[in-house]
Amino acid sequence: MRAATTATTPLVCRRPARCALGPYLEQSGFGTERVEAEVKKAVPAARVARLDRDSIRRRGALGSLLSRFRAGEIDVLVGTQMIAKGHDFPRVTLVGVVSADVGLGLADFRASERTFQLLTQVAGRAGRGDQPGEAIVQTLYPEHYSIQLACRQDFPSFLRARAAVPQGDALPAAALARQHRRPRAHVQRGHGRCG
Repeated sequence: MRAATTATTPLVCRRPARCALGPYLEQSGFGTERVEAEVKKAVPAARVARLDRDSIRRRGALGSLLSRFRAGEIDVLVGTQMIAKGHDFPRVTLVGVVSADVGLGLADFRASERTFQLLTQVAGRAGRGDQPGEAIVQTLYPEHYSIQLACRQDFPSFLRARAAVPQGDALPAAALARQHRRPRAHVQRGHGRCG
């Protein structure tokens, strides 16, 4: 990651007059098609394309789309998580993440790790060339440590914060196994009571 790459988490919309919801965010289903339409509406001169499962179903569509983006035939590429992984586009200077915290709501004890990893990876797509890059992250939980530390690209602090979260015996599978290892209460026959 280049030192010039920055990531910000604005707590309040920078231009409330232009934000439909002002300083508040509403959790709603924004698919890539909706984001693509909003980008086209906001920046009509931009050449916008979408990279998601639906747009690359045809054989060779993914390679063709990425080649067009690399060649500069596409100005804005809207996509799902697959856009974040393993691509090197030196011209990318801005990356935006919509609903960055959606993974934090999953029933997965590694949710914070996965969120941190994805955000640091996607932020790393910007600023790989001669120009510095920036990542803008939209979240309902800007104070969550995975969001904060991913925005700062602070791996050591994330590891310390994650280590402070209870693990091992506190994980659901371990707690359930511990429950099953406990001796069962003795049920007296005929009385139906535990004793």
